[in-house]
Amino acid sequence: MTIKILKKVVNIELCHELFRTRVYYDTYEKHHVRLQSSTEQSSAMASEDVAWTKRDGFWMYMPDPWHENYFGLSEQKPSAWEAQTVACTFDFHPDRSGAGAFGRDGYGGILVLHSGDIPVHSADAKAVFWQHYQGPRIDSTDQNPAYAVVAHLGALDVTGQLRSFLDEVVRIQHAAG
Repeated sequence: MTIKILKKVVNIELCHELFRTRVYYDTYEKHHVRLQSSTEQSSAMASEDVAWTKRDGFWMYMPDPWHENYFGLSEQKPSAWEAQTVACTFDFHPDRSGAGAFGRDGYGGILVLHSGDIPVHSADAKAVFWQHYQGPRIDSTDQNPAYAVVAHLGALDVTGQLRSFLDEVVRIQHAAG
């Protein structure tokens, strides 16, 4: 499958808005929580208003494509100021090697992609990710040799695809120990 990685600012902005729409980000009730890295349990990163989906059991913080978008698992509604562990981040900035990217397939469909740069207790997070990753992937010719396919934004269940990816990330984090 040939995928074109989108680099133009306007395309990234439009895709990010489509991503937010397809995961129903603005329709969920927001919960103010403290975010923490999965690699350093004691250090808080920031406090943000996250959207939580009960059906899929995860929360998300998606301000814009230029800053980190945080995602984590939570089967229960987050309580105010409760610490939530970040499983995965996406940064879609085309001039940095961010963890996220948008790609267009040969039929014009938009894919959410991830470079494999996840928080793990290892010096080379990407190597650990690709050693353990069992989901769909595509090869690339840009600064990342491969991307994990997170979700197809034209699919009926984008949040389910995102949850599956988050489950895979957490599984890899535990395997990397």
